[in-house]
Amino acid sequence: MKKIYVLLVVFIIGWSCTKESTTEDHEQVKGNDSVKLTVSQKQATMTSGQSLENSMEWAAFLTAQAITTNQDAQEQFIEVLNASTGVGTLNSRITFEDLLGADISDTRFKEVFQERFEHYSSSLVCTPRPGGMGHPEPPIGDNSCTTPFCNYLRLLLDENCLEIIFPNGFESNDVQITNVASTAHPMTSDVFNDAYSHVTNSCITMRSRITGRNVGDYNNLILVRPYSSLIDNCDYESYSIDFTLFLQ
Repeated sequence: MKKIYVLLVVFIIGWSCTKESTTEDHEQVKGNDSVKLTVSQKQATMTSGQSLENSMEWAAFLTAQAITTNQDAQEQFIEVLNASTGVGTLNSRITFEDLLGADISDTRFKEVFQERFEHYSSSLVCTPRPGGMGHPEPPIGDNSCTTPFCNYLRLLLDENCLEIIFPNGFESNDVQITNVASTAHPMTSDVFNDAYSHVTNSCITMRSRITGRNVGDYNNLILVRPYSSLIDNCDYESYSIDFTLFLQ
């Protein structure tokens, strides 16, 4: 009985020390996380692959919703794409800085993108959507942001370098884009991911599995992926993935 009592005391003391050490480590990590990074110190590699994939899926999804439900957003989107690499060009490219950056003068797309973000953040009416029945999940920001959308823009523009790729080019008529598909890089070596098909003036979508073999079946495909750039201080080396190979 005495031996059991001694062992119990030793166990309690050891458990207390471990808990205290864990608490100190947690507080230290929390303290480091509270240090505000400058824009030039993009913390792209600090975002987990799964979380980043979900954020990119939502970014592609909201972009598709903006341009299929609002004519003004569509017109500005086409103007930005034309000014970059051209509407019909295969693997044409624009960045979210081009569409949502602080310095843009034409905010038609940005305003509708925000409206779609706020709609899906508060409503479960429209499905399917990225994450099943989920919502766009902006990170917890600092005092410089007072709204969830501001934090979401920080995720897209400041904490990551994200681009929109159009593997099949992008085509629209003079009236309205009739169908768009959206997907994102899986942030793994997988050769497939979920894709969402969007139709004009509707929040109802169809979910399917997209791969390099059937990518040509998707009209106006919007693919969101990270890009590495020394100029923009974007470094995704920790993932050891060539993002350009997905859907090729």
